[in-house]
Amino acid sequence: MADPRTGAAELVRRLRPAAGATSLADQIVTQLRGQILSGRLQAGDKLPTEQELCDATGVSRPVVREAISRLKADGIIVSRQGVGVFVVDDKRRMPFRIEAHHFDDQRNLLNVMELRLCVEVEGAAMAAVKRSDADLALIDEALTAMKDAVADKGSAVEEDFAFHCAIAAATGNELIEGFLRFLGVFVIPRPLLRMRPEDPRKGAAYMERLVEEHQAVRDAVAAGDPDAAREAMRLHLERGMAFNQNATTDEFG
Repeated sequence: MADPRTGAAELVRRLRPAAGATSLADQIVTQLRGQILSGRLQAGDKLPTEQELCDATGVSRPVVREAISRLKADGIIVSRQGVGVFVVDDKRRMPFRIEAHHFDDQRNLLNVMELRLCVEVEGAAMAAVKRSDADLALIDEALTAMKDAVADKGSAVEEDFAFHCAIAAATGNELIEGFLRFLGVFVIPRPLLRMRPEDPRKGAAYMERLVEEHQAVRDAVAAGDPDAAREAMRLHLERGMAFNQNATTDEFG
């Protein structure tokens, strides 16, 4: 166990929230959680006081209090009245989280897309085997909405997400659908949104291909072909990963 007067305090002194889209509290929560999950702050370690955290991070006491409150709510730290705040002894109580700001970083974004690949490829195969007529109707409804949004030159992010949720629901496994909904609409990144305005033809080609990929998944699920559904979903997600890796280039052809 680290000496609370040295180990924890020294680690916290390294926390330096940066200016950006995410709140200071978000950044402190993420950094402290990272110190705990990595083992740098160990079970039973005492955190510095609020004032020490303020001095170390350069933020106000309300920001520190918000961060500490959120970590307590997550079950990562616990208060002992009159003694202080400590890292919990049992890390199994810690919830799984993906913060919204992770989608602002390309490496983290690709990690999330790889996670989707692990879940949704086999999920599509399951949907092809288990889907009902009602499930297929919801898939078709989502796909039609996506096509309409693309035709109106929209990003179709919400419609895209609805399609993937409909496929997940068709597996008949509520945990698969629940997991995808937990990730939320942020799992539908759009390199198109970062393209230059003078590239409308490439943007249109990207969206047309996106619709074709979703149509292929839908058709395989409708046909009850798990192998084809698995391959169509894999192709779609892997192409999405490739597009986002090249998001700052012109390679959207």
